[in-house]
Amino acid sequence: MEDKFRKILSKHPSIPAEKLLAYLDGRLEGAERMEVEMAMIESEFLSDAAEGLEQIGDTKRINSLVEGLNKGLRRKMRRDRRLYRKGDAGFPGWLAFTAIILLMLIIAGFLVLKMMSKG
Repeated sequence: MEDKFRKILSKHPSIPAEKLLAYLDGRLEGAERMEVEMAMIESEFLSDAAEGLEQIGDTKRINSLVEGLNKGLRRKMRRDRRLYRKGDAGFPGWLAFTAIILLMLIIAGFLVLKMMSKG
């Protein structure tokens, strides 16, 4: 699961995900810390990512959140795919029923008029 998290943060080529997580955990010092801070100043995406990760805190919690989000997304996609296959998103049944009733009334009216004109 951590691989998926790394893919998201790999959008910024100069700072790997491991280094950003080490920065947030306070494990970086000196030049490495300065490098991450400069990259965060240059990249709004990276600074937003660091801010969000800082609010979450624990790395293990991040992995469980990513896994939960992915599981929910897969569940929603399966449900939507199933509804699409069933045809629930297609032609409404009440419209077909109304059209059939309307046609029957028109035919009945036509037959009544035909009978009255003969008699």
